[in-house]
Amino acid sequence: MKNNSIFIIILITIFALSLQAVSAQLTITIPKFPKLKKDKPPETKTETTSATENRQTPENKSAPTQDKCSESMWLQRHLEEIAKRQKEVDSFTPERGWFTGSFTYNHLLNAVSLSAREKWLKDSNVLNLKDCANLVAAFDKLAASAAKKLPLYTANPQKYNFHNAAEERMMKAALENAATLKIHKIGLNQASWQISKDNYGLPTSRYKHGMIWARNSPDDHPYCKFYYINIIQDYAGGGAYGASYALFIEDALAGCPAG
Repeated sequence: MKNNSIFIIILITIFALSLQAVSAQLTITIPKFPKLKKDKPPETKTETTSATENRQTPENKSAPTQDKCSESMWLQRHLEEIAKRQKEVDSFTPERGWFTGSFTYNHLLNAVSLSAREKWLKDSNVLNLKDCANLVAAFDKLAASAAKKLPLYTANPQKYNFHNAAEERMMKAALENAATLKIHKIGLNQASWQISKDNYGLPTSRYKHGMIWARNSPDDHPYCKFYYINIIQDYAGGGAYGASYALFIEDALAGCPAG
């Protein structure tokens, strides 16, 4: 019995060794399955704007307008206006009674006053003055003509010869620069009231035309001005008028008295 058991164990051992030898010679191939591709997360783009690019300097803000002198429509419009003033100044004679016609831009003042010219250009958003060669040349030409003609444009001795001390004080008070004015003449053009009426013929106010011929000492040009100021009383009804007050109308360049 014991011998049989030993024999069986030997057989099992031989069988196990045979299986191990066979399995060592076999190559088991495991099928390859395609790998699943994972979607990449969307890239987050980081804006790296430099400090120089992000900073808005005055030059950057003004870029659309700083070359305004090179824009033909803007430049052409003002060159045409200056050309009109040029013809009026060149053709002036004292007998004509007026120096330049009405206009939107005071280009005569811009021609003779560098500070007024620079202020106008700044207000027009023109920062690059080197591009304004044509405009500057036109102003300089107009200034040269004004130097010849403006001294001939002085107050008419036949006008503004009526005086009223109280009304003349109101006229001076209506001017912001009264303290720096050297007044050559002040007066009213009428001794009596002129009546202003509405479309129905009803009175609205009464007035007198006033004028101050003076030079403002801080001006950077050698010319005087006519300051036109009216004295007005508004209609109060029942044939009565209110208190007098001065109303500034406009000013215009003029020559100064000789000497």
